Amino acid sequence: MRRERAADDGYSLIEMLVVLALVGIVGGIISATMISGMRNTRQAQNRAYSASLVQTQLERISRDIRVADPIRAASANAITVDVYRTNTCVRRQWSVSSGALVSTSTTFATWSACAVYPATATPTSTVTSTVLPSLGNGSTPVFTYQNAAGAALSAPTVSQIAVVDVTLVQSGQENRGPVTLDTSVGVRNATLQ
Repeated sequence: MRRERAADDGYSLIEMLVVLALVGIVGGIISATMISGMRNTRQAQNRAYSASLVQTQLERISRDIRVADPIRAASANAITVDVYRTNTCVRRQWSVSSGALVSTSTTFATWSACAVYPATATPTSTVTSTVLPSLGNGSTPVFTYQNAAGAALSAPTVSQIAVVDVTLVQSGQENRGPVTLDTSVGVRNATLQ
């Protein structure tokens, strides 16, 4: 009879509860680790995207300033330049509007149409787009200027500008720090002005 009972023995209720508690604890640890890893991956992807977006806009602004012929207007949060392309003139303005960086491109049919600022000619097209939706510069100016001697210009006139410093800050997401990139761009025609 004892042999039959030994074959019928199972797990007690206490043993089952202990196993369930251990499985629950191990499962909770694994779940928390996976959730934390996915959150960190998402945050890293968001930061990389923000850095890429800021770098792209910084490169576009730098290119336009570098080939500007000439800089037409300059302030702490806006710059207007003329860029000549294939017998046309594109007047590009980079400005801060409602916490976003906005680019406005006005195309004129001929080079001579850009000879006067503000333009008296009728543009062939105007395109305005928000290129950096959550600019986080706060009180930091987007544009600062230097003369040929390297002195900072607090109220620049376009003929004085030799170097333009550009600082872009993308607000951080999910309580992370902001992405900040900056560059200095020498003005091509600074010695000719």
